[in-house]
Amino acid sequence: MHTALALAIRAPSVHNSQPWRWRVGDRTAHLDAEQSLRLPSTDPDGRDLLLSCGAALHHLRIGFAALGWRATVHRLPNPAEPDHLAAVELVRHEPTIGEIALAAAIPRRRTDRRRYSS
Repeated sequence: MHTALALAIRAPSVHNSQPWRWRVGDRTAHLDAEQSLRLPSTDPDGRDLLLSCGAALHHLRIGFAALGWRATVHRLPNPAEPDHLAAVELVRHEPTIGEIALAAAIPRRRTDRRRYSS
């Protein structure tokens, strides 16, 4: 669980705000939007926050897949908790070479904010 979460928190997020919170059970992980980390001046409607959380969810799924777990994602599992974005259940599975390669690429990702040249 900790290895997959370590990959998930490396996901790109708007201004590196990492606007998510993970809650962990024995065989589940829950993703919550952390509204206190939303940047109202650049993200008034919270769209960038949700995109950032989606990237973290993607990285978590890839991390689990490479470790031999298939992640079944239940999006917006509780209408009474709109910030509870996903519940992830795990089932054993044989990782593919592609999943292992994707997980290995996550730590190598870098952000470059320089302007594009002509």
